[in-house]
Amino acid sequence: MGSSGHLSHLIEDWDLTFADLKDVVSAAADARLESVTEKTDGTELLFSWNEELGQVRGARNSTDIKNGGLGAREFAARFSSKGGLEIALTSAIGVLDNALAAVPPAARRRLFGDSAERWYSAEIMHSAWQRTIRYAGNNIVFHEQPVFHLDQTTGKVTREGGLAGAELSKWIKDLRSGVDDPAWRLHPWA
Repeated sequence: MGSSGHLSHLIEDWDLTFADLKDVVSAAADARLESVTEKTDGTELLFSWNEELGQVRGARNSTDIKNGGLGAREFAARFSSKGGLEIALTSAIGVLDNALAAVPPAARRRLFGDSAERWYSAEIMHSAWQRTIRYAGNNIVFHEQPVFHLDQTTGKVTREGGLAGAELSKWIKDLRSGVDDPAWRLHPWA
């Protein structure tokens, strides 16, 4: 479980009546659902770009964010006993590093700040870390939220409201151009 916690599914809503469920299914059948996303079974990774270091930093919780995040080597050390999870996270950091290097520096500063002040959420789905679903490839899916802000002065991490992650998805073409590994695909949140 990442920083966002567990994402609930319809079957976990104990207050949902049969009539409510029937309404959801009917709306889906009639294409009347709005703002629907697929619940995936990957691993959440928070990430930012540190312009001063010239690299991606990853995090799994607010403590990691406060400490400036971790690079691929730090993830490898932390998750060395987790096998596939270590591979998934370290590989994703490498892919994000190359992808974000393809975004112009001025845009990276607007998206992330100079010292990794803004942190985005992504779902990592990797063939080495299969949970319920068997993945044929490796995917990074950007979430529209949560997006976290680190106040460098106070060290306080706050959650930004709205659809802050939508801004990052506007750069998907540039991000994809930086991915040189055909086993990986990047997906915008919408």
